[in-house]
Order: sequence, then structure tokens, then C-alpha cells
Amino acid sequence: MEMRAAVVEKVRRYVIYFPHQIDWRGRAYPIPFFLHPQADECSRAVLRFANGKPLAERGAWWLAVHLANCFGNDKVPFRERVQWV
Repeated sequence: MEMRAAVVEKVRRYVIYFPHQIDWRGRAYPIPFFLHPQADECSRAVLRFANGKPLAERGAWWLAVHLANCFGNDKVPFRERVQWV
């Protein structure tokens, strides 16, 4: 955890990119060891998008659909899922 915190402290002011290796099956694996989007929850929690955008109406609608899916309401029409949320 201490090494991860040191890495975050060094790169927090910069936009960083995550190089990946691709194996023969087409799977992509991040090269950085401590900080990448496929790491554990602690590593992912400190990442944020460099160029954030507002969610907008359609994005909020799809977020509501996804939230309903996460709670097991994935067999009903989209409109009902959004109403449930």
C-alpha cells in the first residue's frame, strides 16, 4: 500500500497512459504493476478520467438501467428499470 501511495503521489498531477501487452489470444494485460485500471479496488479508486464530461440526460438514463441490472432487475423492460431506480 505504501508503494502504491508513493506512485500515486508522483503521478497525480499528470495525465498517464497505461501500456498493455497483448498475448497470442488477443487478451490485453497492463504493464504497470501497482497502478492500472485492472488492479485491485485500492488502485482503481485513485484513478479518475483526465477529461471528464457531464453525464447528460441519456447517460443518466443508462446509469439507472445499469444500477437496476446490478440489483437483479435485469429481466424487465428498460423503462421499468429506470422507474425502479
